[in-house]
Amino acid sequence: MSEQEKTGEQSPNETPEPVIPNGEGAVRVGPYQKKDLETPPAPESEGTTQPESAEQKEEDKVSYELLESQDKPGSIRQYKVKIPMEEYDNRQSKMIRDLKKTVVIDGFRKGKAPDRFIKNRFRKELRQDVMDDIVPKITDDLLKKAGAEKFTDPVIEDTKGEEGENIELLFHVEILPRIELKPADYTGMDITVKRRKLTDDLVTKQLEDLQKRNAVFEPKEGPVDETDGVVLNILVEDEKGNEIKEMGYKNALIQYPAQYLPREVYQILLGKEKGIGFEVKVPRESPKPEGGGVSAQDTWKVEIVEVKKCVLPKMDDEFAKDLGNFKTLEDLKSKIRSDMESHAESHAREDAFEAIMQKIIENKSFDPPASLVEHYKRGMISEDLKRLRQIGLSFKDMKLDPEQYMSRKHKDADLSVKASFLLREVISGEKLEVADQDLEAELAKIAEKEGRKPLAIRAKLEADGQLDSFRDDLLHDKVKQLLLEKNNVKYEEADQQS
Repeated sequence: MSEQEKTGEQSPNETPEPVIPNGEGAVRVGPYQKKDLETPPAPESEGTTQPESAEQKEEDKVSYELLESQDKPGSIRQYKVKIPMEEYDNRQSKMIRDLKKTVVIDGFRKGKAPDRFIKNRFRKELRQDVMDDIVPKITDDLLKKAGAEKFTDPVIEDTKGEEGENIELLFHVEILPRIELKPADYTGMDITVKRRKLTDDLVTKQLEDLQKRNAVFEPKEGPVDETDGVVLNILVEDEKGNEIKEMGYKNALIQYPAQYLPREVYQILLGKEKGIGFEVKVPRESPKPEGGGVSAQDTWKVEIVEVKKCVLPKMDDEFAKDLGNFKTLEDLKSKIRSDMESHAESHAREDAFEAIMQKIIENKSFDPPASLVEHYKRGMISEDLKRLRQIGLSFKDMKLDPEQYMSRKHKDADLSVKASFLLREVISGEKLEVADQDLEAELAKIAEKEGRKPLAIRAKLEADGQLDSFRDDLLHDKVKQLLLEKNNVKYEEADQQS
């Protein structure tokens, strides 16, 4: 505990206002993504404000004695303070005077009720209002003297003291981590990552996948077999009989049922013919943010509208011509190889960037705000469940242990929050920014690729409210490029299995 904190003296030093990472919408499966660099919304207090009067400044001062200060996990600082009886009584008396101007009590004219009547009737509310008034002011004063900044509002844990006595308050507040990141902390590191080795077999497999995606599904008489597609009507109900609309389909062609339907549904579907309907119970387990899972059984009501036979196109020059500006099948293979090489390079660079971030995090240990980690984790879980439900799968279908899943999500969220703080430090230290010419140059690239005008693309981004996010993407690319250039990255070729 510092001497300034203990004595209640005002520190003459002002701490520069840090940038708070924005957790909104920061949903991801991997540890880092561009959303980490979004510009946070401006504080509500920003804008034109009137200067405080001497009376207002005096009201903001709270007499207190700091008894104890303790740092806890999750970037939490806990304080115990003593509030003099006179301080509490004075603030309560002022609130009573303000309250009596508007409150109406039976037997008294408005504004004429004695203070003791108001105090007795609203004792609990008055105590809470006094606490809500003084605790934020004490918090701001304590953190200012400690050179810290709060991330969340303070939370009262306990109060002790009866009327006419000094009051002891126990409360905590999440603070922004203090990070000192020097160039040596994020440059000159040796990083080795795997880059997938391309083989003729991989190119052939990609070509075969392309052939499947261009298959034609023709009507077929007879039962469904493993190579067929199906047109289905699907209605999914929960245990209470309520329809789960986002999981249902109407006249939907499902080309590869084994990949997109729950195992229980697919097993009954095989061997059935057009016009047949059936019901089946499908278990669904959803993880809870606090750990564990919730099990349920949905009812899938399925009707086979039509059975479709999969007819693959012949793999020849005509197939290549149908897919685009290719003269021969070899031209198509060359394009596939080129795209795969580009993808492998991009993937390896992303792995290298994440490896760099992992090393920076390991070398610069700090505790991120617990509430922000929890917010990121809930977002990740919500997005995972949404994706599963969209393809008709449950958490149980993934054969994941709920506790292990929750632990991994917490780790991912913790890494994401730490990365967002550290990336901002790099951006600040390197003075990186997206200038107007950077924005225009990128818009011109996209315009050339899509055959449109840059102004039209910009207008669409602005209309959709996406221009700031587009700038954030460019800033992410800049900081990633800087980290890749300023570290010693070695790429090793590896086959697909490794």
